[in-house]
Order: sequence, then structure tokens, then C-alpha cells
Amino acid sequence: MRTGVFLYPALLAVLVPVSSPHGCGTERIPHHKIKAFDQPEPVTISEKAAVRLNPTLLVSYGCQPYPAVNDLGQISGGLNPSGEHDGDCKGSGHGSQVYARSAWFGDKWAIMYAYYFPKAQPYRSVSFRHSWEFAVVWIAKPEAPEKTLALTTLSFHYGYFKYTSFDASEMDGERVKLRYWQHADSDLYLELTRLDGGTTRPLIMWEQLPEKARCALNEATWNGGFKCPLSDEAFEPLLNASWPFDE
Repeated sequence: MRTGVFLYPALLAVLVPVSSPHGCGTERIPHHKIKAFDQPEPVTISEKAAVRLNPTLLVSYGCQPYPAVNDLGQISGGLNPSGEHDGDCKGSGHGSQVYARSAWFGDKWAIMYAYYFPKAQPYRSVSFRHSWEFAVVWIAKPEAPEKTLALTTLSFHYGYFKYTSFDASEMDGERVKLRYWQHADSDLYLELTRLDGGTTRPLIMWEQLPEKARCALNEATWNGGFKCPLSDEAFEPLLNASWPFDE
């Protein structure tokens, strides 16, 4: 069951930056020069849960997900949204990436998976250089085996959907199946899908990132004021906004 769409302006309050204490700097380089991190071997219970439940992603429209940051703390300069909707972003020669961060929130374990796209260029809606799209998988606890209780997909520009039940065709084993696409004349966004063909992207957890990379993602702003959804500033407010359970 899918509920609730809240449009882009509602997200602005939790994504507007404030001053950062880190002072690490954010150098931008061309999007195709950012090298993805290899997926580390999971060690902790939370890392193993995130890898086990890493969603499959099918891109039906727009860019493929790209790495957003490298080990030096350099971040993607993105792409000017012009030309074809997937022009110059059909896949990085340095690999793809999904970033994740997990925590207890309320009485549930939340795993946020975030994908970076160097541009978002829908057919008739507003286009952007840079886009972060993300999904939160909710489970009872990180120890295996734990089935997914709910899913929230939260778009950088569109809003969010909350799912509290799943059809077998919307799952790939334990993983939810996500699709990145444009519906009618709307913005690009993530949603749960029954379509096959999606793949998992190499995953790196927030705490596994090198300090320079994590600092850069904490400091960087995207499209004039948005923060990376996994950043210290945005993570908890976005979990609060995406809570899918009735009180």
C-alpha cells in the first residue's frame, strides 16, 4: 500500500544549510572523473543488514547513478541539464555507487540508501544540475533474518511515498525493487516497482567513507542550498519526515 505525496517545498526546511564546523572545503571536479569506492566487506551487524537489503534499482529515464565523492574529498561538479535526458550520464567509467546510513529511529531500525545523479532533466518539469534520490528501508531490528516492514522513497525534488505492504513481485528475495523514472509530466523520482531488470549498486556505509569524503558530503550544498541526505544535518530530520507508521 502506498500513501502520501508531499511536494518539494515541504523538504526545503530540513535541507537548507547552516554554518558547518568542519572546514574541510569542497572542491568540485567533472562528474565523470569521480571514482566510486569498492564495496567494503561488511563486518558489523548494521553493515551486514544494509548489504543484505540493498535495493535493486532500475533506471527507466534519466541518468544512471554516479559516485558523488572520492577518497580525496573532491565532489562531483554535476552536469548542465541540457540535451538528451541521459546525455553524458549513461554510466560512469569509474563505477556506480549507493551510499547508506542506518540508525535506530523510534522503535524501528532505519536504513537510508542514497543515489546521486549528476543532473535531473524531466521532459516538461524543472531541470536541475545534481539530484539526490533516496529510500528508507524500515525493519524491526538489524539482526538477520528480518523482513522489510515498510519503505519510504524520498525524492530530492518531488516528495515522498510511503509503502507499508509489499507484493511478492515488488521484492527480489529480501530486497525491495526500486525504479527511477518520470511519471507523466512530473519530476524524476524513485518508487517501488514490479518490473525486473534492476541491479544493486556497490554500497558504502557512511561510517566506512574516508574522513575527507564524509566531511565533504557534510559541507557540500547542491543546487544552491540542499544537503546530502546522509549528512549529519539532514539525516535525522529526513528520517522524521519519512516515518511511515501510524502512531
